[in-house]
Amino acid sequence: ESGIRLDLKTRQTFVDDKEIKLPLKDFNLLLLLMQNKGAVLSRDVILSKVWGWDFDGDDRTVDTHIKRIRKVLGDKARLIVTTSGVGYSFKKEE
Repeated sequence: ESGIRLDLKTRQTFVDDKEIKLPLKDFNLLLLLMQNKGAVLSRDVILSKVWGWDFDGDDRTVDTHIKRIRKVLGDKARLIVTTSGVGYSFKKEE
């Protein structure tokens, strides 16, 4: 168990049973990564799934949101893995 729990009904995020506040985009991004545990998702895939196919912006937007999510996750931030030049993944449990 990662210690991170997302409540899909209430859109609440819990780290070790303590609620943390995440904006909706960040929640959806974390949810996408957790639903695809172990799979490396490219920035383009993340943008299309979280922002929508018509997003007209920079793919670095994803990096900014990942950084914000990691900050609030504290020591659980290590579960979000960066694959250089490809994208991001959520670590499978050891």
